Formats: sequence, structure tokens, C-alpha cells
Amino acid sequence: MVSLLTHMNTWSKKTPQQMAEDPKALRYIEIVGPFGKICNFDNIQDYQVITKHFPDWKGGEVSGLIVDMLGRFTRQQLPQTIKEEALRGISMICQEYPQHYLRAQVANKFEVAFLNDNVALEQIVLQGFLDFFLQEEHRSETGAEIKVGKGAVYGQERLAKSFVASDNDGAVTTIAQKFLHHILKIALATTDDLAVLATRVIASINRQGTVHPKVCGPALVALETSTNKIIANTALPAHQALHAKYESLFEKEYMAAVSEAFKYQRDIIKDSRGITAHPYKAKLLPLFEVLKSGTAKFRQRFLANIVKRLNFELSQLQHKDDMPEHVQFSRFVLENLAFFDYARLDELMNLISSLEKLVTAGVGAAVAHSIETDILRVQLEEDTEAGASDVNGSSHEPPAGGDADALPTTDADAAIQLLNEFTAISGGHITEALPPPLPPKPTVKISSPEQEVKLRQLTMRIMDA
Repeated sequence: MVSLLTHMNTWSKKTPQQMAEDPKALRYIEIVGPFGKICNFDNIQDYQVITKHFPDWKGGEVSGLIVDMLGRFTRQQLPQTIKEEALRGISMICQEYPQHYLRAQVANKFEVAFLNDNVALEQIVLQGFLDFFLQEEHRSETGAEIKVGKGAVYGQERLAKSFVASDNDGAVTTIAQKFLHHILKIALATTDDLAVLATRVIASINRQGTVHPKVCGPALVALETSTNKIIANTALPAHQALHAKYESLFEKEYMAAVSEAFKYQRDIIKDSRGITAHPYKAKLLPLFEVLKSGTAKFRQRFLANIVKRLNFELSQLQHKDDMPEHVQFSRFVLENLAFFDYARLDELMNLISSLEKLVTAGVGAAVAHSIETDILRVQLEEDTEAGASDVNGSSHEPPAGGDADALPTTDADAAIQLLNEFTAISGGHITEALPPPLPPKPTVKISSPEQEVKLRQLTMRIMDA
């Protein structure tokens, strides 16, 4: 080890070009990482032998000396292969000596890998995190050094040991707090192997309970909809475990989760629809299946809240794209609602009632009015022209040719005409109920098929009323 560290110390002072041309530096780095992980040089004899060759080093452990030596080879200007092997060696030693995860210098080197968006370095760091987390998960919750088979003998000792904090526990919490936002970003950015690795790290963090469940909940729901089956199958059990333990905490977070899933499908999967074809299946079906494992009251609140998210102010709708974002989101939600497998009939009835209210009392009324006035143009210009003729004193006599085929120009005329037709068919006499005769109104001469369609639409509206 002394020889390795001495040569590494010499090579750390050379230029990047010299390191790129001579493979010795890379060979030393590849050896010292695994060597430092497997062997313990912190006993008194080895410590004294190693540290006397490096009098300028003021650290407390030989593993720390190795980490510092490897850290010199992670500079930005060095060749990529040198940086990768140095970072891999640091990760190996940190797995065996977790206290180094708590050092600011080590955390900064991991942080740089994420900030530079270097995929190769990010993969090395994430693999190191995952190996360490899996190592911690396999430790016994009541002390890994005491065999479970002898629990009857060492029960009190095991119980006391389980409440003693260690560097391992602090390292897991530190990694989660400092790097989880980077890991979530990577998991939601692609569907490749790097995203798979990040998803596995997120699932492990949640299993160990080192972060609040609200932090990863929305991301897990979005990852469940991934087209990569490994990602989806990794995120779903983690989501199920969180929901089983913290159902009451997720009521508001599920709304953010639906939005996160929509953005993930739109931006990463490049499909903003809420269903998949062949066969037709709701993309949020895993989410709803998890909800079905909980209480019915929670599901009803979820359905009510998600319908409320569909409402919006028509005047504030953005029209930058071919289809506004909220319209895409509404389609995404409605298609999922249409293909959910509901467990109870009352859930479905309440959902239909909420959707009806959205159409009649919410944005639906404004949209219907906008369609009639802006697209169908039901408001006729002829009505205005007829009113202007009355004011100017023009004749009210109907045009030659009789008024049998003339269409009504006002709502009152339409009502009288409909009443007369009903009287003629029934053979009754209801003239006493009729209002006093009105002065004749001008009829509209149909000059084009479009005008006829518009007039008949108005007549149908009066009949429906």
C-alpha cells in the first residue's frame, strides 16, 4: 500500500497530457480502490508504517488517506478514464468506511459529477450509492454482528444495540438529503439504464425510511407509467409500501403525482394521451390499483379532487400550442377515468355526478357558450337588420309569395308559430289563451344554404326551450 500511495502521489503532480500518454497512473488507481476496501490498515502497526511516509497528511485513518489521494485524480482537466476510476475507488472505500460519506470533500466530488451531467460519472456514483444501500438493507435491524439464532441468549444486548446510531445510519441519511433531488431528476429524465439505476436507488431510500414519504411519492407514481418495464416494476412496490404506511399523508400529494405523471408522459414518453392501445389500458391504472387497497373514503376524495383539477377559467386558457396544456391534461385525466376499474358503484356514480357539475356549473357552460357564439355563430345578423328596419319605419308587410314557408325572425314569432301548429294538429281551440295579436313582423328571405342552417338552429333552440 505504501508503494501504491507513493507512486500515486508522484503521478498526481504530473500534467493531464502525461497521464493520458502513460497508463501507469490508471493502473495504480484501479488497484488502490479495491485494495483499500478489502484491507484494513487502521491497526496501530500498519497505521504507523503508512503515515510516516506521508508526514504532511493530517488525517486520522488510512482509509481517509486513500480517499484523499484518489480525490486528486478527479479534477476536471484530467482524462475521463482517470476520473472514472478515481471516483469508483472512492465509492468502494466509502462503502466499507461510511464515515467518509459525511466528509464535505467527498460530497463535493459526487456533487460535481451530477452538476456536470457526466453520464459515466453519474452512473459510477449511483452504483456506489445503490451498493451501499443494499448493504445496509441486509443488515439486521437489531445489530448485524449478533446472530439472530441466538436471540434468546443475547436478546437484551440485541435490543440495546439496535438503538445505537452508527456512521452507516448517518451516511444513508446524508446521501438522501444531499443527493436525492439529483437522483429524482435523473430518474425522470430518461428511460435508459441510468434511469433504471436511479429508480432503484429511490426505492431503496424509501424502504429505509430516511426521507419524508411526500418527497418521492409523486416521482414513483410517474415512474409507474414508464414504458421501461424495469422502471415501472421497481417503482410500483415502493409506491405500494408508502401508501400502506402513510395513506393519510398522500391526499394532496396524489394531485401533484397525477401532474407529474402527465409531464413525464408528455415530455419523456412523448405521448400525452391517458391510455395505451392494444389493449386499451389506463396509464394511471397502477395508481388506482394502489388506491383500491386502501379505504373507499380516500378513493372518493381522490376522484373528487382530480375532477376539480379539470376546471379552469376559459379566459385564462393559454393558446401557444396547437392544443393548450390544460386541455391536454384534461384529456389525460378523462381517458384514465374512463378506463379505471372501479371497485364500488357509488364511486362511479359520484364521479359521474362531479363530471356533470363540471359541465353544467363549471367551465363546461362557458365552453358551450363560446362554441355557439364563436364557432357556430348562432347570433344572426339578420335580427339586427330587422330591428333597424322597424326603427326607420320600413314596411312590415311580408314579401310576395305568402308567409306559409317563411321562417320566424324572433323568439315570440317562433313560439306563436309552434302553438298554431300544435292547435292545428290537435284540432283544439285555445285562442282564449293566446296573447293579443301582434303587429306583423318582417320575414327573412333565405338567400343561401348557410343562412337556412343558422335559422333552423335557432328554431331548434326555441323548441328545446
